[in-house]
Amino acid sequence: RMTLSTTPGFYSGTNFDDYVAVRAANNSSLLKLDQSPAHMIAYQNMPQARTEAFHEGQAIHYALLEPEEFDKRYVTGPEGDRRKKEVRDAWKELKERYGEDFVLKPKTTDMISGIIDAVGKHDIAGPILSGPCETEVVALWDDVHDVRCKARIDCMPHGGNTVGGFSLDDCIVDIKSCQDASPDAFAKSVFAYNYFRQADFYLRGCRALKNLKNFERRHFI
Repeated sequence: RMTLSTTPGFYSGTNFDDYVAVRAANNSSLLKLDQSPAHMIAYQNMPQARTEAFHEGQAIHYALLEPEEFDKRYVTGPEGDRRKKEVRDAWKELKERYGEDFVLKPKTTDMISGIIDAVGKHDIAGPILSGPCETEVVALWDDVHDVRCKARIDCMPHGGNTVGGFSLDDCIVDIKSCQDASPDAFAKSVFAYNYFRQADFYLRGCRALKNLKNFERRHFI
């Protein structure tokens, strides 16, 4: 596992736990600051519960951004009633071999396969994720108040490709899953989960570090 430097910059292919260990303000902790400084400090100091939804989201990220790693890390558990000994024993064996968080329910695997298929057929998302890009990029920077900040960017395309009339080299890409992808429902999610704040925060980081890449990422998609 790679250990992140404390020097401001971009770091590709980073492990999530290494990212979490870096002491810096991130979008999630700053959202807690809206409640109070005490809420933010507690959030930073206490391990966060990793729910089934969290692990499902991680699997989707691997499947879309690092499909070879997804194939290495994940396995699908058998169908059937886990109250039955043979099914229960099969699940236990897979969890011991792959790890508790990397054995997927068959319905989860089917869902991820559907997402991969839908993204691949999309006229914008498909070319973005199939083209050259750096994934799981950690950005570390100091803001105008000399506060160390961090962000973990899902994907930073490169190579000069264009989609929909704009250069992908100007973009950072963030993967979101949702229950309802219709325009109205997703617009509500944008405000409910403060995605607009995340976009601004990440783009601020890219602006602060633009000299390292000799260009500025101006779009969050």
